Amino acid sequence: MIRFKNESLYMENVEIKKLTEKFGTPLYAYSKESIVKEYRSFAHALKGIGGRIHYAVKANANVELLKILKREGCSFDVDSEGEMRAATKAGARGKDIIFTGPGKSSEELAFAIQKGCRYIAVESLQEAALIKKLARTLLKKIDVSIRVNPDIRFKTHAYIATGEKKHKFGVSPQNALRIFEFIKQSKYVRLVGINAHIGCQIENPDTRKLLAARLISIALTLNAKGAAIQYIDLGGGFPYDYRHQKTFDAKKYFEPTARLFKRYPQFTLVIEPGRRIVAGAGILLAKVLYTKENYGNHFTVIDAAMNDLIRPALYGATHRIVPLQATSRPKQLTSVVGPICESADFFANRISLPLMKPGEFLAVLDTGAYGFIMSSNYGLRRKPAEILVDQNKYRLIRKRQTYEQAL
Repeated sequence: MIRFKNESLYMENVEIKKLTEKFGTPLYAYSKESIVKEYRSFAHALKGIGGRIHYAVKANANVELLKILKREGCSFDVDSEGEMRAATKAGARGKDIIFTGPGKSSEELAFAIQKGCRYIAVESLQEAALIKKLARTLLKKIDVSIRVNPDIRFKTHAYIATGEKKHKFGVSPQNALRIFEFIKQSKYVRLVGINAHIGCQIENPDTRKLLAARLISIALTLNAKGAAIQYIDLGGGFPYDYRHQKTFDAKKYFEPTARLFKRYPQFTLVIEPGRRIVAGAGILLAKVLYTKENYGNHFTVIDAAMNDLIRPALYGATHRIVPLQATSRPKQLTSVVGPICESADFFANRISLPLMKPGEFLAVLDTGAYGFIMSSNYGLRRKPAEILVDQNKYRLIRKRQTYEQAL
């Protein structure tokens, strides 16, 4: 959806330079076509087994993007009351929402119970007790799942691995049984699911199948003891290749898991894709302020900063960066950095770019996920505006923050 045409970078059928001229920079822009395409690839992959897709709102919570997904038939996975309100504003009903996360407050749980979520993912016996108490007080029935920590390790960044014994997420299978024995005494709380999320960037389909097999085994054990589990929620973490743009075939990826679920038709597969759906849809646009050289090291200083996109500083993440205009100028190794007084304020170190001039523009690609949503006011810098591109049209979907709002 992002390509060069007539030596100028386009998103769908919109010349991106026009967006910088009208809205300024830093600026996020998203392709509707890309979001729809990625969602439909998941829907097609699950067609034969009837699974449920709950988009992980934490990846990008802009309400206008959520509306696109809702119109496609997507449901939502939320981690906070704020995300639940965003999904609701996009048109989601209670049964379109599952509420996950390891630290839900009593106020958030009460809100979810009143909302009538499809289920709340329980992460501890104490949380189960609180849900039981709140449901009784509110005289509201609520379905829950139990998040299990399956102790599965795979190769990924340490900060986005969540399924090993040492991590804070979920409970052991033994404690899952204890939680079920506790909540089955309540007439207001019903166990309907088992869920897990073992981390991000799970490239091997067999790792996903292994997770499914472990959760199904636990569900069968609990159902034999009187539970009525119907949902097996495998979480998210679908791979996105920022560096080489490897093709992701969702149907092929799910084939091992689909074969397993066909043996257990009593269970409904649930997935929570986030990054995979929106990452490639987004770009961060920035203006070149200066170029400089220090002791043989070349720097390109732009007006976007780590407060606009924290991923390179936080994870050492790699994003492709391209100029908005193709040029025959010679290329050189340069580090693309921001204006904040920290060495962590960088977007790329020693990448090959054409010689840029002050006032020209760069696009940081693949920033649709964990971009704006993780932005901050560090340095009392304003949060950027957001634009949605739809074929040859575009519109503002979030205004640039004012200094009055930031202060």
